[in-house]
Amino acid sequence: MELSIRWKLIVAIVLPLVAISAIVMLWTFDQLYSKAKERLHGEATELARSYAARLDGQFQIVAQVARSTANILEIHPGLNEQELYEILRHNVAQNPLIYGAAIAFEPYKFRADKKLFSPYVYRDGTNLVSIDIGTESYDYTSGEWEWFTRPRGLHKPIWTEPYFDEGAGNILMNTYSVPFYHEGEFRGIATIDIPLDSLQQQAGIEDLEEQTFVIVGPTGTFIAHPDPKMIMQANIRDLADQFNDAAFSKTVDDIINGRNGVAVIKGGILNRFIDQGPVWIFFAPIKSTGWSFSTEVPESKMTARVRDQLFLGAMALLVLFFLIICSILVVSKSLTDPIRRLAVAVNRIKQGDLDSKVTDINSSDEIGQLATGFNAMVDRLNQHIDALSKEMAARHQVENELQVAREIQSSLLPRIFPPFPDHDEFDLYARNEAARHVAGDFYDFFLVNE
Repeated sequence: MELSIRWKLIVAIVLPLVAISAIVMLWTFDQLYSKAKERLHGEATELARSYAARLDGQFQIVAQVARSTANILEIHPGLNEQELYEILRHNVAQNPLIYGAAIAFEPYKFRADKKLFSPYVYRDGTNLVSIDIGTESYDYTSGEWEWFTRPRGLHKPIWTEPYFDEGAGNILMNTYSVPFYHEGEFRGIATIDIPLDSLQQQAGIEDLEEQTFVIVGPTGTFIAHPDPKMIMQANIRDLADQFNDAAFSKTVDDIINGRNGVAVIKGGILNRFIDQGPVWIFFAPIKSTGWSFSTEVPESKMTARVRDQLFLGAMALLVLFFLIICSILVVSKSLTDPIRRLAVAVNRIKQGDLDSKVTDINSSDEIGQLATGFNAMVDRLNQHIDALSKEMAARHQVENELQVAREIQSSLLPRIFPPFPDHDEFDLYARNEAARHVAGDFYDFFLVNE
């Protein structure tokens, strides 16, 4: 099917416009999406550092409580049992992150007649419970308990590895232990305990979605995890071995080694899914404890705002394309309608309508000039046809007169042949054919002697 000029014009403009615009739009959107992801990587890195710093601040506040207690004991070595319990009750009550607090004395350092003495205050629901954990069944000086043995040997405060405090707190916990002295002689340990099973709720990161994050120790053991079964029972390296993914293994190494960054992997630390799309894991060290913080967000959620913005941009461009195409349709119609009317007029003339003219074309451009010239041509053609008709009528009249003259002349010419049937000695035949549409030629024959 032959396309009209209008549709040829539309196709010639719209198709290249759409193709070029689509290529440019896709390339631009790809660049914008890549740059947005780079920016989100930077924001996620800073966000991880911010969360880690907030946790670090919480842990430093807790650690400062233990250090302050040790300082009080060094300044006031003669505090009695009631005063010690009051200090511990105050320590636990002032911060919801603190589960328990203890002051464990070196054997016979509290009283000469008492080998072990360790007042301990811990939370039991909304109540505070005070006990003395220094018993033969809980001999903290036996070397079995890291929270007492390590700081005594190192002569400096430490954060312990996660452990279950059976016989005292009876929960999974971490302990910050600070040694205290009297006149240069080791006298005991002041501690603060952090509950691991409720660390997700007590860490003070309310704006972190669903409070889903993990904290791992220097060896990769989970110190905090939204699934309590994972705490102290699983190691992040086990997940790396399970996934058998090089990118995830490198991320795990970065987390354990206390680095700060973001990784995009297929899988996760928190929910351990594999087939639900890429996950952004961002992580940062908690410097005061030597631990590492990490959380994860599905890439689809992380980039949702960017994709929404790109979608709105695409919709705006589609609307723009629609308006451009509508404009092209309107303009092409205004440009091709005069040509169409001119074509209709030409077709009528071809069919014999010599009075057909192009109307309603008032422009002075090439199309207007063509229409004006066409109408003038039709006028001159009609004038020429009128003149030719008159000439043909006059010529026909003259020819009629000549025809009458020829007929009269022909009637005068001999028509009987043979003219002399009695003379067998000769034959005679004659015919008069005029060279032009004229008359005047004449012939005759007769016997001389007659």
